[in-house]
Amino acid sequence: MMKKKNKAKLIIAILIIIFLISTFLYLFFRTDFFRTKRSAFLRYFETIPESIEILSENNFSEYNNKKKDTPFIRKATVKIQDSSNIANSEILDRIKLEINEKTDNKNKKSNIEYDVYNGNDKLANISYIQNKDTIGLFSEDVVRGYICVDNNDLQRIINDTNGTKYVLPNQINFGNVKKILEISKNEKNKIAKVCKNLSDDVPNTAYTKERNNQVTINNKIYTGTAYTLTLNPAENAKLEEALLTQVSQNSILMDCITSKAKLIGFDNEYSSINDLNKLMKDKITELQQNPESAGNLQIKIHEFKQQNIETEINVDNINIVIQHVKSDADEYSSIQIGDEKFIVQKTGNYYTFGYTNEKKDENIIIDYSQTGSVENNDIKNSMTIKHNSGIKRITYLYNDEIDFTKDIGQIKDFEGTTTVKLNEMKDNELSAFMKLLKNRINDVYISKGAGIGINLDPIFVYE
Repeated sequence: MMKKKNKAKLIIAILIIIFLISTFLYLFFRTDFFRTKRSAFLRYFETIPESIEILSENNFSEYNNKKKDTPFIRKATVKIQDSSNIANSEILDRIKLEINEKTDNKNKKSNIEYDVYNGNDKLANISYIQNKDTIGLFSEDVVRGYICVDNNDLQRIINDTNGTKYVLPNQINFGNVKKILEISKNEKNKIAKVCKNLSDDVPNTAYTKERNNQVTINNKIYTGTAYTLTLNPAENAKLEEALLTQVSQNSILMDCITSKAKLIGFDNEYSSINDLNKLMKDKITELQQNPESAGNLQIKIHEFKQQNIETEINVDNINIVIQHVKSDADEYSSIQIGDEKFIVQKTGNYYTFGYTNEKKDENIIIDYSQTGSVENNDIKNSMTIKHNSGIKRITYLYNDEIDFTKDIGQIKDFEGTTTVKLNEMKDNELSAFMKLLKNRINDVYISKGAGIGINLDPIFVYE
């Protein structure tokens, strides 16, 4: 009897120990019970890249791979569903855009014809041609030949066109989105190590914790905990210097950054390890000589049910907000930089893409869905596109059919056409030409609209 009692006590003791260990592990790994403000902040900061996973091609990988490997014909129509403060419905109901495309991505050849109709009358035609690394556009109402650009030197061309300096890729490498988003386990570990080292260098007083914090995401209120890192210019300069030093001395991270920059199409300043290393050293010197240039830094992370649902970054008067919520039913991601906000929402195979510019009182919402299958060669894409600009509102309906076939026929190219290539122009020539081109496009666009009773705003606005 005594042995049975001792055995029962032992079993109970073991069960209690298992329960205590399980409880400890749950609290440690699934809650912030044992975490300092510093470690909790770091834990959620490391999960920011998860917010862009919604952009992965997994749901459409078969379709996208088919488009890369097999020629296809696309026939599409765009109609106006409804509008306000633009023109009466009798006019807009007659407007239709027809798109006829032949594309062979494997051989980098494509021809797309865009025809705009007012009833049975053709208002305009825009022709697009891709031949290898050269693309061109032509509309007889605007110019007398194809305006072409090679897929290189794009940063200079865009900067000359806009009159503003941007850090942009010189070459666009199409089809590399998946590779750009991929981060290996080893790279993630190196990033986590750098983040931890940096976090250890920041004083405990820089971190704060706020319970019952509320944030609104996609019109829904979430109540959780906020962890904030706040640094003055001197502290921020020290942090940036340490970050640049650690990354520049880590070959895996340097290779990761430069390889991604190369995939995106940036020049040697970012895609060459030696050049990037020099850029980092120059920045370190600047921070050492003028710490105030770093500005104040505040990073606020909002936690809800052990997930980072919002990260708000304020540095040097720039405000960036990243939101990401995910459930079994849907997923929502957004990034806001200043007045501009981009969103992606996924529900099953249905996607919503959005763009908002608060300063210009403008937003675009695109609801996208796809039916059919590659196997049956009956893919159809549908979109509802809502564009609001001030008091003007318009909704377009887009539908297309994709036919994958090797019997695609001849694809139109530049042979026998008049062309002008932007890459061959000098800076002053390019700036002058693009200004004339924008003015001409505005004139034709407004004139075409007035001809059918629509009052249109210019496409290009000079601020």
